[in-house]
Amino acid sequence: ILLVLCRCFQPFRFQLSFLLLLLALFSFYQIRVLFQSNTRSLFEADEAAFGLMAQNLLEGQSPPLFHYGQNYQGTIETIPLAISLLQSYSPPIGLHLLPIFWGGVFILFALLTYWWFGHFSLFLFSLMYFSIGGTHFHWIFSKTWFGYSFSLACGSIIWFLSFYALKKGFFSPFLSLGWGFLSAVSLYELP
Repeated sequence: ILLVLCRCFQPFRFQLSFLLLLLALFSFYQIRVLFQSNTRSLFEADEAAFGLMAQNLLEGQSPPLFHYGQNYQGTIETIPLAISLLQSYSPPIGLHLLPIFWGGVFILFALLTYWWFGHFSLFLFSLMYFSIGGTHFHWIFSKTWFGYSFSLACGSIIWFLSFYALKKGFFSPFLSLGWGFLSAVSLYELP
């Protein structure tokens, strides 16, 4: 069925792609606005702990090496979160601004990878997929906890760079696979 539809719409490929691009961007915007408006005043204990660590950093105190009372989670997220809290006019906005930024970085590099090293149709499909997303996808890029949004952003950057280095001849296929594995570890977040 898809092959028949592709042949039928072949003369209108550009117009259809443009229409799907607008639809995906509109859907993404609407879902993000609705999600943010419904969750902007919800804070979890984990999210509040990262906010407290960033606030301690802004007050000149050293935050703990690990997440309060736990030895499995480092606090790399507190440094950019402290900058976000410093630049925002209210703590809740600063607390939610950072994962939105990392989400934008993730989506940008993932879509660039699909477009530059794949095909425009793969880029378009991925944009539509990201625009709808799932509750967990939108939750990770709305809440500051455990560095998940940061890890996903780093994974997409590593993924992009490994494809770029392979295409330019800087990496052998074996080395590119190694970097791809590192990227996959970063992208594997709460299945």
